[in-house]
Amino acid sequence: MARSAAGFFALGLVAFGLRAEEAAPPAPAADVLTATVAAAGSSRLVDPAGGPLGRQSQFDANLSVLERRPIGAGPWYYGWGVESQQYVFTGAPALGLDRLQEVAGQLSLEYFLKGEAVAALTVRPGLYFGNHAGASSWDAPVQAVSGIPITEAFSGVVGGSDGRLFHHAIPIVGAVWTLSPSVRVEAVYPEPALIVTLRPDWEFRLGGELTGDGFLASAGTTRTRLEYYSYRVLAALTYRIAPGAKLTLGVGAEVERVFDFYEIGRRLHARPSASVEFGLELRR
Repeated sequence: MARSAAGFFALGLVAFGLRAEEAAPPAPAADVLTATVAAAGSSRLVDPAGGPLGRQSQFDANLSVLERRPIGAGPWYYGWGVESQQYVFTGAPALGLDRLQEVAGQLSLEYFLKGEAVAALTVRPGLYFGNHAGASSWDAPVQAVSGIPITEAFSGVVGGSDGRLFHHAIPIVGAVWTLSPSVRVEAVYPEPALIVTLRPDWEFRLGGELTGDGFLASAGTTRTRLEYYSYRVLAALTYRIAPGAKLTLGVGAEVERVFDFYEIGRRLHARPSASVEFGLELRR
């Protein structure tokens, strides 16, 4: 979450304010629930300074609930909710860490155009910890992102995310190109994607996915800050099972899994492995 996020957000407001006179779009969903579970197969965990630490597999689960309300008649919306994330690791006992957890609130401010969020500021205050939570494991990661309209079919994207327990801010930058009503290219770092609408109720997505956060966790007997992330490349199918309800199944590979204990100069990597993901989204 970029430390310069407020500047990115303001840039988007200027750009989209020029088009605020367009016809009012459909109202976005007022209540959104998402649940996702994913797993990555066993792979070798390596400490570049100390050698292999054994094989490790990973499982993660996320549950998020968000309520959204308009400011006046829109197109501005504010939201609030809660989120819980669990990363569970099996194997590689030398790491001394079997899970990372976060329990956080969600506060958002969004700008919608043609029924789609084109600028957003999100804050997630909560606890980010390893096996044990404590007062010092608090954080409030911030993400700000905005589109920059260029043509009707092409727009830029700029933003970032950062938090107190992060090692580095994560930039969000790129472009989105709508090739046709059924094909869209999101050339956006760090999560590029090709999205194809196969039928009204079916969507195919091929792209990258970055998960993780900053945590206060243990490295052996030392309690220290840790930036954990996993990067996956997935091919996913989404099916609308009913109005406001979608199921997603994705398969692919976890390209990288990194434990960065940056305060003590220790950085661990896992080798690539197969990955699978299942998600449910409910909107109303």
